[in-house]
Amino acid sequence: MSAFLANCRYQELMIESTLISESAEAGYISKAEAANALAGVQMRMDCLQQVQVSEIVESDPWPLPPSLFKMF
Repeated sequence: MSAFLANCRYQELMIESTLISESAEAGYISKAEAANALAGVQMRMDCLQQVQVSEIVESDPWPLPPSLFKMF
C-alpha cells in the first residue's frame, strides 16, 4: 500500500471515529453501540499500522531501530 493510500485510509478512519462519537453525543446511537463501533475502527487502524510496518520490513534489508518495537 502506498504511503498516500495509507494516509487516505487513516484519514477516513479518523472521520468515521469522529462521526461515531458525535452521533453518540447527539443521542442517535447508544454509548454501547458507539463503544463497539469505535473498537472496530481502532482494530482497523491497528491493522493498517501493521501492514505499513510489515511493508517497511520487507522493503528495507537493514534492521529496524529498537524504538519501532516499543509501539507493540
